[in-house]
Amino acid sequence: MTWTDPLTWETEQVVSASDLNTHLRDNLNYLKGRALAQFDATGLRPAVSAITGSGNPPLGPELDTDLTNHVAYRLKFDDSRIERAYGLFAAPADLVGGASVIWRIYWKTPQTTGDCRWGVAMTAVTHDEAWQSAALGTTEYAQGAATTDAGDLIRTDITLNSPGISANDLVIVRIEREGNDSSNRDTLTGDAELVFLQGEVG
Repeated sequence: MTWTDPLTWETEQVVSASDLNTHLRDNLNYLKGRALAQFDATGLRPAVSAITGSGNPPLGPELDTDLTNHVAYRLKFDDSRIERAYGLFAAPADLVGGASVIWRIYWKTPQTTGDCRWGVAMTAVTHDEAWQSAALGTTEYAQGAATTDAGDLIRTDITLNSPGISANDLVIVRIEREGNDSSNRDTLTGDAELVFLQGEVG
């Protein structure tokens, strides 16, 4: 399905079912649920932090393979601290400004009980704006629960309402696990293994 520039209606113009389907229904379907960005575990970059005398130990999740009947990768987010990873994508040229973005986090765990507290934040940088000092917006959080079968694929959704991205912006997204949440909302013991991250228009 493609975007159709809406008609400018005139007084007493007869509107057909075809007009409404093309210019209203199909355009609304195009705008909502449209994928903006997709990252497998190898497409996200773990955060690093320079620590004096220790080089650059990772402050982000460990990248690991997951081999059974297929080849896949996973980012293993620890349960004892905040670990972060970053993705980068360009907003499409026909993106309508002000849209919300739903981030769908696909993950798994060898555990069968406990909640994992995920967080997502974004920022957008446009032409002629500062790049290095760009600050991310407010982090939104959600808990995802382990299933009763170890290793099941789990999906946790987080919506960012009007995150301020526009057409052709270069967008930074950050995903984190708040493993050391002070309010004990992350109760999952061991790693939460991120397999895939998808952002779509809300």
